[in-house]
Amino acid sequence: LPVFNHLSEKKDYEIILIGGVYRKMTGAFVGGIANNAIKSMKTAKAFIGVNGIYDNILTNYNEEEGLTQRLILDNAIKKYIISDSSKFNVLDFYEFYDLGNVTGLITDSHVSNQDLEKYSKYTEILHT
Repeated sequence: LPVFNHLSEKKDYEIILIGGVYRKMTGAFVGGIANNAIKSMKTAKAFIGVNGIYDNILTNYNEEEGLTQRLILDNAIKKYIISDSSKFNVLDFYEFYDLGNVTGLITDSHVSNQDLEKYSKYTEILHT
């Protein structure tokens, strides 16, 4: 919903909302309705945020959101994870994807050299 609110004023975009259960904490739509819509969609690129990255494990707080995130990643040609460096070496409740199966990990400039080396084994690290 936050992305919709931002882009809805712009004329250059056609926006599709998938519906489902709205999670106010993350601004995401999740659950069966969302998942059924996502199953039939293919995308060139997906960008998914996480709550934690531990070795090759990507985690978040909510199972339903994790299932939706997995479907989105599975249906994308290029898969990107977005995470600030404070979420490295952190586990959260629900494991939803393997870091080794994504195109790249986008993070901030505060990532340590040790974490760059560690997580580069699984995927390309892009930092600003």
